[in-house]
Amino acid sequence: MKKSNFPRILLFFFSLAAEQGAQATDNTHPLEKR
Repeated sequence: MKKSNFPRILLFFFSLAAEQGAQATDNTHPLEKR
């Protein structure tokens, strides 16, 4: 794996985790709905 792709993959996993977190806390944080 090239080192130039590392930040991109890290950002991908971060965005994926953020989406999962948003779905998990959708009921507890109604103001954060998109």
